[in-house]
Formats: sequence, C-alpha cells, structure tokens
Amino acid sequence: MKIRNFIIIGVLLTLVGCTAVQPTSNTTFSSVPSYALVSSDIVPQNIQEFVIPFSKTSMIDPYIIYGIIKMESDFEPNARAYSYYGLMQLSLPAARSIDSNVSERDLFIPKINVHIGILYFQTLLTQFNNNNMLAIAAYNAGSQNVATWLQNNPNLNLSGIPYKSTRNYIQGIIDFYALCKKNELPPSSETQ
Repeated sequence: MKIRNFIIIGVLLTLVGCTAVQPTSNTTFSSVPSYALVSSDIVPQNIQEFVIPFSKTSMIDPYIIYGIIKMESDFEPNARAYSYYGLMQLSLPAARSIDSNVSERDLFIPKINVHIGILYFQTLLTQFNNNNMLAIAAYNAGSQNVATWLQNNPNLNLSGIPYKSTRNYIQGIIDFYALCKKNELPPSSETQ
C-alpha cells in the first residue's frame, strides 16, 4: 500500500512542475528517458523485464537504474556488502523508508529490491530537484553529505564532489549509461 501511495506522490510532484535538471558536469543524461531494450550482453534480459515497467511508472530513466545496479552489485541479486542487500544494495532502513514491511530476505528478491530501489532513488531525485547527478551522489554518499556539499558550493559539479569514490561512482554510471545507449536494440528486437 505504501509503495502505491509513494508512486502517486511522485507522479503528482512531476505533474505540478518539477522539471528535469541536468547534471552540471560536462557529461549529461538524456532529458528524455529511453525505454528501449538493451543488448542482454550489457544488461541481463530478466532484469530489464522489471526495471522498465517500474522506471516508466516512476518516470525515471532505466539506463540510470542499470548503471546503479552495475556499480552496486554488477547484476548479482545475492550481493551483500556490510548491511546493504541485493541488486541495488539497499540498507534495511532505506528500504523501510519506502515500505515499512520489507524484510532483509525480501531485499534479495530482485523484483522487490529494484522496485524499492527505484522508489528510493525517486525520493532522492525529489530532494535534489530532479538533478540526476546529485541524486546519484546521494545514493552513494548519503543525502546529508550532498546537502552539506551544496551548502558549501551551490553550483556543485562532478569535479567539485569532495569524495573521490563518489566521483568515480557517478562517472561509472555515466559511462554505463552511454554503453546502454550504444547498445539499444531496434524496436523489432524488443518484441522478440
């Protein structure tokens, strides 16, 4: 129930005028999400089958989600690092901020992990005025850190992020995004 309400809130925020703000780095994401399938050599087909519908519902570019999954777990659904779980390496507190009933075990179920991960990423997009770069930075380094960086530098760009690991994380997602764009399948391949 909470997930459905959260989607409705996200859609309403988008409808009342939250426009996409591009990252201030010199490499940007497309302003129009692509929902085309990507070669399964790049993104496993089974993951694309549920990322695309969740991304459409949340109006988030699935290629950004693929980049997050690539950087977080390299598409390994059973990935676990410290107290982060599954494809999108969600912590239980972050996941429960979206769905209070989710369990640690649930986070190893790819479809649940990605759905909650996309909704969590949507909260970060909302918090950072739909700026993909800042939302990705917050996914990696925490929203409190990004908010502090913005207080110190309101025109924050990729090179101005103080954590090298976060700069590398964002650049990795930008690179994987470009790889997905280069490996889009033609529409006739999508129906097969």
